[in-house]
Amino acid sequence: LSMLTLAILLSGSCGGDGDHKATEQKSQARSVIILAIDGLRADALGCYGGAASTPALDALAGESVRFDQAWAQAPGMQASLASLLTGLYPTTHGLVESGDHLVPEANTLAESLSTAGLTTAAFVQGAKGGGSFGLEQGFSQYTVGPKPGLAGLSWLGEHAGEDVFLVVAGWSAGRLESTDTDSTTPPEGFAQRLQQALTSEAPNTLNDEDLAYARAAYAAHITRIDAAIGQFIEKMRSSGRLDTSTLVLVGTSGFALSEHGDLINNSLYPAVTRVPLMIRMPGAPAKTIGTVVEVLDLMPTMIEVAGAINPDGLQGSSLMPIIGGTSNPPYIAFSESDMAGGMRSVVMNGMQLVTIGDQGSLFDLNADPMAMTDLAEEFPERATVLSEHLGAWSKMVAASSLDPDRKIEDLDDDTLDQLRSLGYIQ
Repeated sequence: LSMLTLAILLSGSCGGDGDHKATEQKSQARSVIILAIDGLRADALGCYGGAASTPALDALAGESVRFDQAWAQAPGMQASLASLLTGLYPTTHGLVESGDHLVPEANTLAESLSTAGLTTAAFVQGAKGGGSFGLEQGFSQYTVGPKPGLAGLSWLGEHAGEDVFLVVAGWSAGRLESTDTDSTTPPEGFAQRLQQALTSEAPNTLNDEDLAYARAAYAAHITRIDAAIGQFIEKMRSSGRLDTSTLVLVGTSGFALSEHGDLINNSLYPAVTRVPLMIRMPGAPAKTIGTVVEVLDLMPTMIEVAGAINPDGLQGSSLMPIIGGTSNPPYIAFSESDMAGGMRSVVMNGMQLVTIGDQGSLFDLNADPMAMTDLAEEFPERATVLSEHLGAWSKMVAASSLDPDRKIEDLDDDTLDQLRSLGYIQ
């Protein structure tokens, strides 16, 4: 979220241009293809400095705009994908946790691009992001089933020559059970201890040998996903579709490997919320951008790519000015979850504040990228500044919520005064 976007939202204007005009310069490559991967932490990939062998993703990064500081808005796949597809934070679109449902009043990227003349489809693996969560809203075809990557390629073949919007949410990197880790086999009793760690509320009981194997298994699984994505991209290339489409590779969430004693995605620390994001646009030069951005920024960005119209109330900002080098406003990233009594995170100026209930921890991500050392007591002023931003944001998303169970009344005078003091509104 840029400060400018928050100011526009609070003034009652739309998230795009107020006159509802389509982007003036429509790209010749209007098709948009998004490959969304669950459980993929940024620091695992070779192109992000990780240890996993990811030649296909590294090659894609060499042809793309790669964002080094992209942050997911939720630790769960459904909530994060909903933010991607609506340009809204979870509290606003209503799908915060598994079992929640996208509020029908939310405008989706599929709806906007369909109105702009693109043919739309999504192929989703298993129950991850299934139709029961409302994520099918706006898609002409939304299929939950096996092998969504192959289904997506088949669908592209059926719609050759058309402008399309395709989402493939077909790979989940978060697997630790695999025994195919090249030279490593599971320690005796690993499966039982892993199951206990995943289902118990007590701290996990995996020992050092278990964790070493789990990390090796995770890296090996990412390598297999890399190969599958490489095949998908090569099929696009050989068919000519790659040269006529904007291709997005994004992680909907990361994956914890006991950095904070947790496994999978039960926190908002960087292992879970910092995700890879690459945007390949035909003819655009490859580059790496270190600006903090959010996954929900993809909706207004792809609307601009396709020359479509921004709906009212977007909470994300188009990344095109940053990509083009014409603007680099101060950005802040927010994440949220209802787990553990409510978790919130804000990333700003190289610092992260994570709150669990009424307790907050402050981290210097430049010196401590995995957020292991709490600096809240050492730097209380910095913690206070981030806490003020987080509090103002929390009230804003609740005030703008489309979910009546989460919505609060209009912001009071004290809150508006706080927002003015933080520079969000005049």
